[in-house]
Amino acid sequence: MLSVTALSFSQGSVNFSVTKYGSYEVPYSSNNYYVITFPNQTQSQLYTSALMAVTRDFVSAKDVVSKVDNVMISVNAVHRFTERYSAFSLTYDVNYTFQMEFKDGRVRINAPQIISIKDKYGERVSFSDCATSSTTGEVLESSKREFAFVNGVINRILSSMGGRSRDDW
Repeated sequence: MLSVTALSFSQGSVNFSVTKYGSYEVPYSSNNYYVITFPNQTQSQLYTSALMAVTRDFVSAKDVVSKVDNVMISVNAVHRFTERYSAFSLTYDVNYTFQMEFKDGRVRINAPQIISIKDKYGERVSFSDCATSSTTGEVLESSKREFAFVNGVINRILSSMGGRSRDDW
C-alpha cells in the first residue's frame, strides 16, 4: 500500500530522491524503480519512442546511449551544476547513469546511479564533500534540489512518450 502512494505522485513521472550515501531511491517504497504504463503499445513501440525522446534530449545521444534493441536503453551522461554562496561558487560535473527497460505496455525506470562527481579542475569529489552537512551528515536542501535534475531528464523523456505510473513490473 505504501509503494502505491509513492508511485502515484504524478501519473507518468518519476520522483527519485538522493540519499546521504549519494544513491537515488524511490521515497517510501521498497522498490528501487518506477513502472510507467503505456496501454496498447508494444515493447518495440515503447523502445523506439524512448530512443527518439533520448535522441532529442541529448546533444550527442550516440555518445551517451547504450542499448539492447527493443529491450533496454542505458543513458550515461554528465550534468553540470553550480552551488552559489555569498562570497564564492563551486561548480561540479556529475556523471550519472539510468536504465529504461521495456515490456509490452510498460517501461521500468531503474533508480539512477551517480558514477562520479568532479570539481571544475577535473578532480574527483566525494558526494559527502559537496552535498551533505558537515555537522549532521544529511543531504543539504540545496543539494536535494540540485541532484533532482535527473528527475527532469527522465520525466522529459516520459512526457514525450505518455504513460501512467504503476508498481507492476
